Amino acid sequence: MANKTKIEIISAIFCDEVRKEASGKDIIIGATPNGVSVLKFPAKIRGSFWLHAKATNVEKNNIL
Repeated sequence: MANKTKIEIISAIFCDEVRKEASGKDIIIGATPNGVSVLKFPAKIRGSFWLHAKATNVEKNNIL
């Protein structure tokens, strides 16, 4: 039996939007470095996450 693919999230950035440049680089727009504050809870928050992750036990041609 093959080992399952494991994904470890190393860091995450909460931001307004993440875009891709024509060169392939990521653009992180409106990064929130100190967390998000809301006046009431629960709250609707619109945003994106840019994740830095490490995958192990990935088989060739395996798309997650």
